[in-house]
This record gives sequence, structure tokens and C-alpha cells, in this order.
Amino acid sequence: MKPSMIRPLDAPPPVVPPVFAGERAAAMGARGLGERNAGTALTRSRYDRIAPLYDLLEWGMELRSTRWRRELWTRVVPGQILEVGVGTGKNLPFHPPEAEVAAVDLSPRMLERARRRALRLGSRARLELADVQALPFPDASFDTAVATFVFCLVSDALQGLRELRRVLKPGRQLLLLEHVLSERPLLRWLMRRLDPIPFHLWGAHLNRETVQTVQAAGFVRLDAEALSGDVVKRIVAFAPEGGAPAANAEAEPAGRPANRPIHESWSQPNGGVP
Repeated sequence: MKPSMIRPLDAPPPVVPPVFAGERAAAMGARGLGERNAGTALTRSRYDRIAPLYDLLEWGMELRSTRWRRELWTRVVPGQILEVGVGTGKNLPFHPPEAEVAAVDLSPRMLERARRRALRLGSRARLELADVQALPFPDASFDTAVATFVFCLVSDALQGLRELRRVLKPGRQLLLLEHVLSERPLLRWLMRRLDPIPFHLWGAHLNRETVQTVQAAGFVRLDAEALSGDVVKRIVAFAPEGGAPAANAEAEPAGRPANRPIHESWSQPNGGVP
């Protein structure tokens, strides 16, 4: 079977062989996604660099967050599911077996690791190289959008959330787990002071107020529950009924703009078994 080439959005999703070389993935990231700004490029390069060690670096945190992930995915409704920031595939075990899942990430080398995990699990998720700030999907494509610990590192979090609102069907749900800035004065001051450290190491921010950003992106019926102090929250919100345009709709036409980046996806036939 020949490897899939870069394809436009309206082409049928390809089935590709189980090997996706790192050098080819890096080239795809550089050419296919385009860059909204230097911050996006920097974030991708950092996660490409730490991908081989990422799961090890996150091991301690995952002792607690695995149960949060599992519970979040029990809230997913049947239908078309979008996961953004799939990373190395930590959520793959919790994907509903009957759902059709498109899982995207900015980093080609993180996606390589997610692909390997998908093969081990027999996952049917379609893994795609894409930037949440410029998603390559038509309006009103998905029933649920999920992200876990993603918007602390998206360069333009408001734009990313507007994109999720655009691709969600009216009235359908957004599910997030996020690190957020504390409301406690001393901890809030400390997180702001320390913010440059994780940002320069791997691109994450400690000072994001993601609950407010979800509201600013136009989501409604928002519920935020504190899971660890007030710095880790589960956020549930809904796209407004009636298909109201996103806040930046005047900046680009409905649907996939002509300049929206091309992307590549890869999946495995027969439930992920090559």
C-alpha cells in the first residue's frame, strides 16, 4: 500500500501504513499547517522535542488526572467527536467504542506516539495533524469537542475556542479539563510570577483564565467544577442554538476558508490493526 499524500479537506480520508517517519512528519508540520504566529511554531517545536519523554515527565500528574480524564469521557454523547490536543494519546483508552473520533494535534512527533498507542489499543480514532486555531473542518461538524490540559498552551486560546464553537453543531457540548489561574490572591500572584518558567520550558502558561475565555468565545450554559483546589477545573459548555456566528465571523466566511491549511490524517483499517 502506498503512503497517503497531503490531501485537501474534501478528499476521502486515506488509510496509510503503520509507519509515519519523524522526518516526514516534521516536514508536514512545517508545510501543511502554516503558522498563525511565532508562538504556535515555538510550541510545536517544543513538543516535537519533548515527545519521547513526555509521558515520563507527566507520570506523577497522571496518577491523579487519569480518573479526571476517564470521568470526562463518560459525558461524551454518541456521534461525531473531536479531540483537540490528543498529544501522545492518553485519552484513547477512554474513547467510546461506538463513536467516530477525529483526534488532532499540532506536533507531528506527539502524533507519532499517539499512533503507536492507537495500534496497541486497536483504536479506530482518526489522527490528524492540525492546529486548533485553524481547524480544517466545516462548520457544525461535531457533536462533542473534548480537550484535556490543552488551552494553557495554545498561543491564541480565544481563537482556538472560537474554532471549536464553529465546528460544533448548534447546542452541542464542549468538554474541557484545564489548568487555570487561581482566584486566591497569594497563589494568583505566585502563578503569575512563575508563568515564564513553564512557558519557556515547554510552552504552557500558568496564568490562563480559561473559564472566562470559554465565555468570551460565545459558549453558553457553562459549568466549571474545581477538581484540585481552584487551579484544575472541569468545564462543560455548549455551542449556542441556532448556529449563531462566532465572535470573529466577520473576519472569515462560514465554512472552511480558502486559506485554511491542508492537513494529513492517518487511521488504521479493522479497528487499528495493520
